[in-house]
Amino acid sequence: MIDEVQIRPRQHARRHDRTEEYVSPRRARVHRERVRKLASLGRHSQPVATAPVAEAAAAETPKASETPAPPPSGQVVASLGPTPPPPAPPKVSGGPINWAASPNCLANPLRTVLSEVAALFGAVRVNSTCRSKAHNARVGGASRSYHLTGNAVDFRVAANTASVSRFLLAKKTVGGFKHYGFGLFHIDTGPRRTWDGGPGRRAWASNRRSRRG
Repeated sequence: MIDEVQIRPRQHARRHDRTEEYVSPRRARVHRERVRKLASLGRHSQPVATAPVAEAAAAETPKASETPAPPPSGQVVASLGPTPPPPAPPKVSGGPINWAASPNCLANPLRTVLSEVAALFGAVRVNSTCRSKAHNARVGGASRSYHLTGNAVDFRVAANTASVSRFLLAKKTVGGFKHYGFGLFHIDTGPRRTWDGGPGRRAWASNRRSRRG
């Protein structure tokens, strides 16, 4: 018969004789389960960690449909398209001056008036500017005609003669005025006067009354 006193100390000694390296089967199984869970959590958490990075990269990439922001002031950006042509200069209405007489001896104020008439009313044909005494006497000019000094000019305009008359009578540089008819005019730099009793004289009288009133 085995004595219980002899068995109990032996079991107690076997329980306390285990070294620190000894691990019970239950603790080893729990440890393996923890390692397996941690490994599985590591594999499942990888896409979650990379998702914010992918979203940030997509946000930084500009979309093709978005309009690029304009460059700051002071910077010039080269254009890939063709350069548009510069705007065409505005067309000036009017016509040329056809010189049938010499323009060299004509006074500058009268040349300016002719340019303005051509620009406003169309082509102008200059018939007479400077005259010699013999030529002046041959055409029946006055003995003291302003044509002798280049201060008178005869010209023709095919435009509305009433409008041309009003324009000439309003010019301060025009002194003598005469409308021969059919768009043929005489102007000079002498004192204010007119010779005809037609539309030109009526326009002259109306212009003088407006200045007085």
